[in-house]
Amino acid sequence: MARVSDENSLREAKRRATLTAIVDHATLLGIEHGVEAVTIEDICRAAGISRRTFFNYVSSKEEAILGPPMLPPNEEAISSFVDMAHADSLRALLDLFDHAVESSLTADLDIDRATIYRRRAEIFAKEPKVLHEATHRTFALKRAGQDAYTRFLKKHPYYRRCPEISEHAEAELAVALTASAWRIGLHRWIDQPNSPIEDIPHFSHAALSDLLRMKETQQ
Repeated sequence: MARVSDENSLREAKRRATLTAIVDHATLLGIEHGVEAVTIEDICRAAGISRRTFFNYVSSKEEAILGPPMLPPNEEAISSFVDMAHADSLRALLDLFDHAVESSLTADLDIDRATIYRRRAEIFAKEPKVLHEATHRTFALKRAGQDAYTRFLKKHPYYRRCPEISEHAEAELAVALTASAWRIGLHRWIDQPNSPIEDIPHFSHAALSDLLRMKETQQ
């Protein structure tokens, strides 16, 4: 039994090391040369692996460089959000986003996740052409958030902020606002190079407060 456990541990360590090498070299190459210029062969050569091994770990060069699509919250998390009477529904929606993003970022790598995430953010900032990839990677997450908030408003109509429009339309606004707060918070986190990745929710909630305060000062 101990031998089987040791073999499994070695296999897992090898898997982590290979995935780390792919992501590490892919993101460095993306920063140095740009996403379009980097090839799968470049990544394989830098990581010391075959093309076949590459596709055992990631589905494309874009996934290796930019990361996988962000997964939507699971049904348990969505049901919990819909059923609960929140003290602040917008902040609860932002928490739903934060937790879903955190789950998507949790990869078995032998390198600090914040390092990889900052590299990817740098690539997005330097290459406007890949912004459509960012939109694609967050589409399912935003769609799930919109559906969840629509369900929440229908179940708890006293939380409506814009009763003159439909629940679906109000949910679109809520997702747009919280997604903007998350994006601003991410940029603020990037500007703090010593801040751990766990601090992203702090920055996103502070950004939401600033956005809401701007609205209040204009009234």
